[in-house]
Amino acid sequence: MRPKNLALRVTVILAGVAFISASVYYSVFRVGGDDGDGRPAKASLGEPRSDGRPITFPGGALAREVAPLGAWPAACALLTEPEIESVLPHVDELKVDEVTTWPPGTSATALEGEDTANTRCGYSMRLPSETSATTALRVDIKRVGAPASNLDYFRTDVHAIPYPAKEIAGARCGPTSLLFPEVACVKGGIVFSVLAYSGAVFEGHDEPGPVMWRDEVLPRLAEVIAADVRT
Repeated sequence: MRPKNLALRVTVILAGVAFISASVYYSVFRVGGDDGDGRPAKASLGEPRSDGRPITFPGGALAREVAPLGAWPAACALLTEPEIESVLPHVDELKVDEVTTWPPGTSATALEGEDTANTRCGYSMRLPSETSATTALRVDIKRVGAPASNLDYFRTDVHAIPYPAKEIAGARCGPTSLLFPEVACVKGGIVFSVLAYSGAVFEGHDEPGPVMWRDEVLPRLAEVIAADVRT
């Protein structure tokens, strides 16, 4: 075989190897695009959009420091699937799990021995960049009762960190920890929080992290809840 022809064949083979290697690299390490099933490769944020159903309390319930459990809304009624989807587009495999638990901002004395209530709601889901449904959200109702008492409880027990709270849809909201992704809010007769565990990577970021959830995602979810509260 002539040296010229041999060199040409080697060049063609090397070019083919380089093309295949580049294709493999792009499919494994790409940024942007989609993950092969039509979904974006990274999670993104949408604008909070309330579905408009009001969260209300029976007459006279908010006159007490802590309202009777029968006057508390069910936690899963605070945040609906369409509201989650407005904040987290392309969410998939979304499931809801209502949990019965003792309200954290109350006591047996305050509730006069009443039973536990549905004060916690869990949501599992899969976001872009995740290979399975590993993202988990949780909504907790911490207290329902007199607005002045709720505000004191929020300031002393819930948002007791040196991190400024801010106004969101008429509610006073702030993180409960500098590191843990949980945002709590007080609006009139209710104190609630939203927290998350997730391995999803968002656009503009190279890896997952709790700060993104604490500062960007959870406040938007809190906003759609607060927008529905009528006190």
